[in-house]
Amino acid sequence: MKACPKCGKQYPDEANFCPVDAGRLTARIPPPAATASAADASLIGGRFRISAQIGGAATGQVFQAVDQEAGQGAQVTVALKLVNPNVFPTAMLLQRSERELKQLERVTSTSIARIIAHGRQGDQLWIASELVPGGRTLAAEVAAAPLDVQRATEVMLAVGKALADA
Repeated sequence: MKACPKCGKQYPDEANFCPVDAGRLTARIPPPAATASAADASLIGGRFRISAQIGGAATGQVFQAVDQEAGQGAQVTVALKLVNPNVFPTAMLLQRSERELKQLERVTSTSIARIIAHGRQGDQLWIASELVPGGRTLAAEVAAAPLDVQRATEVMLAVGKALADA
């Protein structure tokens, strides 16, 4: 099956474009249980238990998950992205992305969602990051109305800080 990254509708493998919005269809990522290890089929990376899908697009699916290694009975909820295998079509690109993710795990900034862990489960690359609750994306905010000068300044300062911290 293939899925449209814009509307999320699914189509047979023979289809290439969504008839609704003309988006290029991408290979559907198998459900998390299909890519999990034999030791515990419900855990990703041996520690993240998926609870609900919270987003997704052409680059992969994003789930809310609980970190089972948080310790001391604390329930730490994270955002877990299962990256679409088409994003890194060669082994070299995949290895490069894993090196960059390892570096990003060391970045701490109030302007960047922290990368907690990453890895591969079979051929599936996954990334666990801090879950930022509420709010809306910058794209949604700009689509709703043009940003006023003060809000645009706040956004630019946050982006600049994030780039400097990274």
